[in-house]
Amino acid sequence: MFADAAGEFSNDTECVDGPHGNPADHLTGEVRPAVVARFGPSAAPAGWGVLGFSMGGTCAVDLAVTHPELFGTFDDIAGDIGPNTGTRAQTVARLYGGSAALRR
Repeated sequence: MFADAAGEFSNDTECVDGPHGNPADHLTGEVRPAVVARFGPSAAPAGWGVLGFSMGGTCAVDLAVTHPELFGTFDDIAGDIGPNTGTRAQTVARLYGGSAALRR
């Protein structure tokens, strides 16, 4: 299953819950439970992985690291090691609404 964490091409969320929406909460709290309920796979993390390209790869790393209770593996294809939309100050401003405390 492929889920869109950004909602549109120009919305670079880096899969961070913040001013651009709540993609991480959406993927972990809505999409994953809906797949389990609808299709019946095991909810055990060993049976779940997350994969993405570019921003989606960054999302895959972030979700796997911050939610090991949900995802047993990930594949990051050409993503960053963490959320990044420029300099540290630009990333904090754009993705975390200026609050460095929200940055993991």
